[in-house]
Amino acid sequence: MISSVLFYVQYLLGIGHLQRSLRIAQALVQEGVAVTLVCGGVPVALPHDPSLRIVQLTPVRALDARFELVESMGRPARRCSRPLPLPGRTPSLSRGSPLRAAPFASSWSR
Repeated sequence: MISSVLFYVQYLLGIGHLQRSLRIAQALVQEGVAVTLVCGGVPVALPHDPSLRIVQLTPVRALDARFELVESMGRPARRCSRPLPLPGRTPSLSRGSPLRAAPFASSWSR
């Protein structure tokens, strides 16, 4: 059985994705799984199980249905030209890497 899950949700217009993700996360918690829900949208106070850990990232949202991304203050969101490294680790895509084996990884390694 899985003992812990890291669940990421990005919601840009509205909170439908957040509400659905929260229900899935809470169902996992009820089954005894330790869940960390990482949220990338605007902070929203929704009732949830107190054992569900919620991590709020710097919010990014869509300005409108064209999905032009903006920060919480309405300024255009910066785009990263390369993936950000994990704290204390340098990402690598060696031949034995699980990411290299994933179908989408080939575009990252070029």
